[in-house]
Amino acid sequence: KYMSGIEVMEGDVVAVHLGGVSAEGVVLKVIVPNTPDAEEWDLADGGVLIEGGGLGLFVTAHLADDEDIDLVRRAAGAISS
Repeated sequence: KYMSGIEVMEGDVVAVHLGGVSAEGVVLKVIVPNTPDAEEWDLADGGVLIEGGGLGLFVTAHLADDEDIDLVRRAAGAISS
């Protein structure tokens, strides 16, 4: 979940705020705990893989506590619950 409490979905467009600058990124993968992906990314508790303009590829393990990442919009065709 995002800090706002909204569930994270693959394809979400997010704003990443770093050093007073914001850039858009896309959630490529939600990494579920105790899976091969979690092991590969060294994220035992799971996390989120994000890629974006000028940001490169990065993971964050504690999205619910990360005030620097906000949902901008869902991917086209995504249905939120």
